[in-house]
Amino acid sequence: MLIKTGILNPVSPEKAEFIRKCFLEIRGDVIVSVSDKASGKDFIDYSDYLCTPGFIDLHAHLSQFSARGNSNPQLLDWLNNYVFPEEIKSFNPPYAEKIAEEFFTELKKSGTTSVIAYVSASEKATDIAFRQAEKAGIRVWAGNVQMDCNAPEKLCASTEENLRISFALFEKWHQKTPLLNYIFTPRFAPVCSRELMKETGDYALKNKIKIQSHLSENHNENLWVKDLFPECKSYTEVYLKYGLLGENTIMAHCLHLQEREIKIMAETGTKIAHCPESNLFLKSGIFPLKEIEKAELSFGLGSDVAAGSSLFMPYHMRIMDYMQIKNYVPPEKTFYSATLGSAKVLNEHDSIGSIEVGKQADLAFWEIKDYALYNNARKIIQTMQYLPDKASLKELLVAGKKVL
Repeated sequence: MLIKTGILNPVSPEKAEFIRKCFLEIRGDVIVSVSDKASGKDFIDYSDYLCTPGFIDLHAHLSQFSARGNSNPQLLDWLNNYVFPEEIKSFNPPYAEKIAEEFFTELKKSGTTSVIAYVSASEKATDIAFRQAEKAGIRVWAGNVQMDCNAPEKLCASTEENLRISFALFEKWHQKTPLLNYIFTPRFAPVCSRELMKETGDYALKNKIKIQSHLSENHNENLWVKDLFPECKSYTEVYLKYGLLGENTIMAHCLHLQEREIKIMAETGTKIAHCPESNLFLKSGIFPLKEIEKAELSFGLGSDVAAGSSLFMPYHMRIMDYMQIKNYVPPEKTFYSATLGSAKVLNEHDSIGSIEVGKQADLAFWEIKDYALYNNARKIIQTMQYLPDKASLKELLVAGKKVL
């Protein structure tokens, strides 16, 4: 497949590249050529469209998709009043099917080709989520949410049952196809026993599988962790002690880290999912961007639905800028954070996140109003980020296949 198009490509947090006209050749699931000359006479003419890498949503709660828009100024109250009741609904398979289908449909409409998803504590709902992901053709890392204490009874299983469910789902779904991946998902330390965290960490390390959880999102949460784990000097040290940190681990939020905790994150190679709208919505705090960058910690952007209201990543790029009240965040950096930066968090930057020869053809084609007048990358990113009504998705490819 040969396509004539313009491309907008992330290069680094400081630089994005715009090419007005080029020929993009895809063979199977891989980009084999990006050239200013056609390799053949027959090509698809998308010269009026802009091609970007498909967006990567680094943190989303699939089973909370219908809970968006329910506000509460405190994380823990919000979980108890809205989120946990919503996740209990996913134990009903027809409801879980409906939510998963809606979630993946909306992802595709948003130009997202990869998502890292929390499902719920229901084994059947997680199984359904993988089936719907496979049907949708989306690249996914998803996991059954692990909880064995301090949460509603319906959402809690024994430590042994949590491990059985997660291990069984991993064996069934991980790399069943190249697009389907399992990620171990202990929700956060307060609802996970020491044994559950340790056994999960050991198994994930042995099998070289990714882990996701939450860290230091809210002050009340931090106080709760301090009470529950008196043997640890900080929240981060809980995860360190029980084996959940490492280069394959993604921790969401990380708003209130002490200097010592940032150092631990850096030393272990642990990555961060930055969720700016969620931080704003729940009044949780401001992401310490300068400190994270100084420590050279790898981070990317997540929608964090349902605390995030939208799956459209340029919206979260905008909020990333807005939330840094004291710091200007260049458009190139927000774009990078939703594409190649997130691919680096996943350790998948050799295969996704940018438009390069040898990488997967995960591509979004956009119609941009007044596109012919634009002559630089920054202007285009600003338009998608701040004026989203001027950008409409026309086609989406995942691994070279049209999914929208």
